[in-house]
This record gives sequence, C-alpha cells and structure tokens, in this order.
Amino acid sequence: MRREPCAMRLRPKPVTTHYEPLTCFFSRIPHCSLPTALICNFSVTRNPNMPPQSIKKTWDIKSPSGWRRIATYVASRLHDGDILAISGPLGAGKTTFVQALAKELGAKRMPKSPTFAMLRAYDIARGRLLHVDAYRIEDERDLLPLDLEDELLEPGSMLAIEWPEHIPRWLEQRRHSRLAIRLLPQGRRAIFQHA
Repeated sequence: MRREPCAMRLRPKPVTTHYEPLTCFFSRIPHCSLPTALICNFSVTRNPNMPPQSIKKTWDIKSPSGWRRIATYVASRLHDGDILAISGPLGAGKTTFVQALAKELGAKRMPKSPTFAMLRAYDIARGRLLHVDAYRIEDERDLLPLDLEDELLEPGSMLAIEWPEHIPRWLEQRRHSRLAIRLLPQGRRAIFQHA
C-alpha cells in the first residue's frame, strides 16, 4: 500500500479529522481497517471545536425486564472512568435502572438509593461502580469530599449520578453520557445519549 500513488500523496500532509466518523467509515469497508489506513501516514487527532459524535437510543419500558434490556445495552458502552448522568422525575426508576446496571456489570450487592449517604460504591466484575445521588446537593462544592476525580482514576471505575441537574457545572466540564427517564401513561421512556 505504501507504493500506491494515492498513499504517497497523503504521506507528506497530516490531516486532522474527527476520530469517531473516521473509525465508523473504516469499519464499514470490509477490506480496510483503521490500522491499515494509518500506514498511509495521516494523523488522527480530535478537533476540540467539534462536538463528539453521540449515539442516541430510545426505549419504551412496560415491564421490569425492560430495565434489564436497557442496562445490557448501556453496560456494553461504558468504559473505565465513564460518567452516566441519570435524570427523571421522582419515582421514574433511576435507582431501579442503577440496580439493573449493577447486576449487568456483575455486582454482588444490590444498590440502594444513596440519597442519605450521597455516595455508594459497589464492586463489579471489572472494577467499581460509584453511585451518587445529587438530589440533596445545594452547592457543587459538596462533591469535593466525595473525591470523585480520584475515584474515577482507579482502573475499572464508573460513575452513575442520579439528579444530575443539581450539578450542571460539574458535569459540563466532564465528558459524560446521559440517560433521561420520562413517565408515560403506560410505563416509562428511556433515552440514552452516549458521548
């Protein structure tokens, strides 16, 4: 491939592009993969002015098994250090979803609502799931004693935050995914947006 004229033309000029569309593009071409393309000597860097590509998925939940289906999907997209902001009205099922997520991630203990403890940690198969309830947080400085930054640096740590609307500035400074739960006349609707 290095001797092809098109590859030689690309060689002297590194190109800055958005990483996610590039990986999606190369994964759809059966005979080409990203490592092969990188032999052509162009660099792939994230342009800070471009928003990250996000995935949006919606489910209507009419039974408890619906939470498991969503948890399976979300768990497959979470990685070390990821933050998941879970919003919805009181009684929408935020804690129920975290319980399904923890079970899907291999937790041995069933999560409880951390409203009074503010933070609970659960050992999971690949590390720890940190569960924060921001409902009682009046000032984002209340998060400082929780030491979330250091906790997220631990291998395998993930953070699920209920009531993220109480800590908007803290969240907007960090890459995070969102799960919004809406009440419907006959069930719930969950909208997942992966950053």
